[in-house]
Amino acid sequence: MKIPLHPLVIHFPIAFIYGALFFTGLQLIKPNWTCRIVGLWMLGLSSITSVLASITGQWEMKKARSSDYSSAIHEILDKHGFYGNMITWLTLLTFLVWLYLFFKYMDNKLFDKIIFIILIILTTMVTITGYYGGTLVWEHQVGI
Repeated sequence: MKIPLHPLVIHFPIAFIYGALFFTGLQLIKPNWTCRIVGLWMLGLSSITSVLASITGQWEMKKARSSDYSSAIHEILDKHGFYGNMITWLTLLTFLVWLYLFFKYMDNKLFDKIIFIILIILTTMVTITGYYGGTLVWEHQVGI
């Protein structure tokens, strides 16, 4: 019996990206409560685990494509895959740019505000992707 890895792995990048948003926002509101770099490293963990989630998602998509689902399910599957891949690359790019700018301009707090806005966009995309994934699993029983 082959166990689908995507449902096991996907929760890690989601939690890390929401954690990055939370700790970056907390650091902006109350700078003395948390270290400024916590959100950065959570985004780094999210980028690593999102690559794993993307790879396992591609495996699951191949399995779903070989099944005879309706065209509506394939549309949702395409949207879920598109957003998932987009989040993976944007998370990785955001982490690398943030890491570079953090160490180059360590005293400039403007980057924290810009990154916070980017993290809001990323978490919104994660929420949309999770909605499509949940729809595939719970409404259409894809991957079960």
